[in-house]
Formats: sequence, structure tokens, C-alpha cells
Amino acid sequence: MTVCFDERSGNGGKHDRYNSRGHVENARIQKRLHEAWRDDDNYFRIPGAGNRAAVNLGMFDGMDSNMSYLLQTVVSFLFLYIIPIVCAAVLLKPSGMCAKVYRKPQFFGSAMGMFPAFYGLSLFVNLLTMLVSKLFENTDLYKSFNTVNDLAPDNLFCAGVLLFQLVIIAPLFEEFWFRGIVLESLRPYGNGFAIFVSGILFGMTHANFSQFFYATVLGICLGYIAVSTNSIVTTTIMHAMFNGISGLLLLFITFDDVG
Repeated sequence: MTVCFDERSGNGGKHDRYNSRGHVENARIQKRLHEAWRDDDNYFRIPGAGNRAAVNLGMFDGMDSNMSYLLQTVVSFLFLYIIPIVCAAVLLKPSGMCAKVYRKPQFFGSAMGMFPAFYGLSLFVNLLTMLVSKLFENTDLYKSFNTVNDLAPDNLFCAGVLLFQLVIIAPLFEEFWFRGIVLESLRPYGNGFAIFVSGILFGMTHANFSQFFYATVLGICLGYIAVSTNSIVTTTIMHAMFNGISGLLLLFITFDDVG
């Protein structure tokens, strides 16, 4: 997860908008549910799979903002993780998956030593994507790139929910999903094929141009680590570190809004 700044800001030129990495994709949905995609008092729009689905969430009307934010997080958790993972498990029928992917990792120290290189590569690809996006910024196509996201939490409670989602929920579920179920199910066709396809799928689930490329690169890197260590324990830790760094940067950047 990388945090980049956009010179175009809606607050008197202040650099308070940024572009974030993949597992912020879930937090992005939370923020949009809370603010950006609200059509009226009874409907929110949830981005996903290339389109936006209107969901009646009138039950949140008049609710405390913190409780509303928390409940929206739970709702998106259900649709973004539980349902897709259950569907993947039913279709791919992985047997003994937990015992297979959560075994003690091999070469743990060497694998963790690659974290700075992977983080730097992800950041580099993200910057390239932003440069390419700039070429289209005066066109209607640019709007579909979704290059600027405002994920600033409203207060410390929301910041805590966001960090928990980024550092705990996303790494655990996404690693089990992509480097566990998907990658392991594809390994009979070759490790390279499994790593590449699981990485592509990981990028595609972010459902927008600006996040696809570096999420794919990161997914491929994590897939390589999963295969090399014969475990997703290392990738889960690395994933949490990626998201933790970006989440903390987010809080520092928006400290005035959170505090």
C-alpha cells in the first residue's frame, strides 16, 4: 500500500488528497459509503467490479456517525471478503487448505529482507501509473481512473476502525483468499502460472485503473514469497506492514482532521 500526493486539492491547494494501494480499497469504500457515493438519505453507492450498485441503507439514518461508520465497515466486510471467499472455496474445493498454507514458513528471514525492495517497487509502479493518468487528466476518461481518493477518517474512532481493517482484516482475509485458495489451487499448473494469475486477480479486485497495476505487482511479489516459503504466514505479515505504513502515513497527513 502506497500513499502518493496529488497537486490538485480541494482545500486551497493543501496536499490533502492522495492515491492509495489495494487493501485501502476497502477503506475507500467505507469512506465513500459515508460521504461520496450517497445519492440521498436512503441510498449509498458501493463501487465494485467496474460499476456501482445502489444499496438501500436507510437504516443508518439518524444513527451516531461512529456507529454508522462501524456498521458500514461490517456490511462491506461481508460483501468484500466473506461472500467471495466462500464462493471461491465452493468452486475450487480446496481440501486441508489451512494446514497447508499456515505451516511454518521456510527462509523466513530472507523473505522478510525483501520487504523494502517490494515496497519500493510498488511505490515506483504507483508513481508511473500516476504519470500515465496525468496524460488524460483533461479528458472524460480520466474520471474513470479514480486517481484521487479521500480516505481521511472523521475522528479517532474511525481512524482506529480504518487501521484495524487495514492492518488486521485485509491481510488475513486477502492472503488466505489469493495466496491461499487461489494460488494453491493453481499450483498444479505450474508455480509461475499460479503466481501470475493470482497476482492479476488480486489487481483486478481493486476495480480501478490507478490501483490495478501496483496491486498486481504487489500480488505477484507476495505470490513469489508464498511459494518460496511454502506458507502465507510471511506474506500476511508483509501485507500488514504494507498497509500499516500507509495507514500511519494517512493519519499523519490528516492529523488535524482526526485529532
